[in-house]
Amino acid sequence: MQKTDVFETSMETIERNLRVDIAGALAAVKYFTPYMEKRRKGTILLTGGGLALAPNAEYLSLSIGKAGIRCMTEALFPQLSAKGIHSATLTVGQIVKPGSEDAIAAAAAFWNLHSEAKGQWTWEATLK
Repeated sequence: MQKTDVFETSMETIERNLRVDIAGALAAVKYFTPYMEKRRKGTILLTGGGLALAPNAEYLSLSIGKAGIRCMTEALFPQLSAKGIHSATLTVGQIVKPGSEDAIAAAAAFWNLHSEAKGQWTWEATLK
């Protein structure tokens, strides 16, 4: 996380951040989807952030990146579901420290998404 003034941030930095946040996640989804499609099962879980729901100008590129993850997951959900692949994102609206109660709650939320019965899949859970 990097607090910056978007007007003082180079376009190269913004583009790099979006490549990591959005294009990196999409590349992973595109790579693994054919393997899951062959098996007609699989789960793709992504981590989003509260900045997708409440963007902040001081964290604009991260806000856009998290919104992109959320948008991508929602948009691909019907297509992947039809192939037997459950895709979802956990939108985390807080700082989660390793080993904390929040980290345990995040792990449980991911497990709950993964464990949803086919036909009852959801594309997003939130942790506030």
